[in-house]
Order: sequence, then structure tokens, then C-alpha cells
Amino acid sequence: MYKANKSEKSPPAPQGKNGNISKQQLFVIFLTAAVSCFGAILGSYYSSKREQVNWNERSEYDRKRLLYEKRISLFERTVAIVNKGGLVRNFGSAVAIEQFKAQNVLRCRFVSREKQEHCIEKNSANIDKALGAGNEIQALASEFAVVLALDKAFFGKKTNQLLDKLNMNNPWDGDYATYEAIFVAMYEELQFGEI
Repeated sequence: MYKANKSEKSPPAPQGKNGNISKQQLFVIFLTAAVSCFGAILGSYYSSKREQVNWNERSEYDRKRLLYEKRISLFERTVAIVNKGGLVRNFGSAVAIEQFKAQNVLRCRFVSREKQEHCIEKNSANIDKALGAGNEIQALASEFAVVLALDKAFFGKKTNQLLDKLNMNNPWDGDYATYEAIFVAMYEELQFGEI
């Protein structure tokens, strides 16, 4: 194996006739610099384009994921509020009973003492109970309206057409088939991020 002596020097770079760099060597130097510069620019451009594509894909995925999560949340809220229909009917019955009692007390004030034996005691009407039940009905109706408005915003055409058929004066009056059709449409439109 050959070992170079420290005293040996590397051969000098070839030079032109007068000790200058030849045109051919100068051309090679400039060509190498131009190719290197072009490679750096092309690599930087490709890298930035690829990063832009990645960012767009990531943004689209995040948008679809958020939409999917919102739809799942709304689906759950819709099922929950529709299932509170029995509770609303019970509150409505309580309000009707207390209203009947209050009307009976008022009626009894204007009849003779002989006819008052069939009257309900004046303190038997529970106005607070009636007001509380009325407030609960109002709160549930408000929640129902909010959920349906959000359903219309986040779900597609099929769900919106079915939601439009509901009686908004008393949304719990809908029959089971109507709500089942709404739930099926929502489930079908629940796809990951599809609008």
C-alpha cells in the first residue's frame, strides 16, 4: 500500500498557457455552480410545494374530523331531546291539572254557599308547581329548537326535508315513524366529513 510522504505535494491544478485558468475549466466551474444553484432552487420549490400539499391535506382532514364529531354530538342531542317527549307530556298534564284546579277555585268564589260543597279548597291549586312545569316545557322546547336548527346547519338535504315536516308548535307531537326516518337520514349523512 502506498503512503504519501508529507514532503510530497499534490499536483498543481492545470492552468492555461500563462498560468491562468483555461476557458474549458472556467466553463466547468460555472456549469457546476449553475447546476448546484438550480438544484437548490428546484429542491426548495419542490419542498415548499410538498409542504403546501401536506398542509392542505391536514386542514381538510381536520375540517372533516370536526364536522364528523359535531354531527355525532348533534345526533346524540337530537335523540336525547326527542326522547324527552314523554316528560313534556307529563309536564303538560301537570300544568293542565293545576290550571283546572285554579279555574275551579275561581268559579267557586262566585257560587252560593250551598253549592260550594263540590268546590276544591282555595289553597289546593299549586300555582308554583304549574309555573315550574311550564318553565320546564319552555326550556325543553327551546332546547329542541336549538338542536333542530343546528341539525339543519350541519346535516344534508334528506335530513333537512324531514325536519321541515315537524310541527314546530309542538315538536313532540310527531309520530315515531317520523322521528325514526329523521334518525335514519342523520345516520346516513353522518359519513366522515361529507357535506
